[in-house]
Amino acid sequence: MKKPESRATKRAYPVMPYLIGLFVTVIVLVLLSYLVELRNKDELGTFETPQNIVAEYSNITV
Repeated sequence: MKKPESRATKRAYPVMPYLIGLFVTVIVLVLLSYLVELRNKDELGTFETPQNIVAEYSNITV
């Protein structure tokens, strides 16, 4: 039969590494969200760019 452990001899559960991991995960997700938002804004602008380039080339060749 197991000997019952007293509260004094029981080791405390290490919470700090999990809190640090959670903090790092949140920071990474926020940065990833920001970068994806920037990329999506850039893609919206690229749809106008080819039309401008085509107009410039047609002016040059004429």
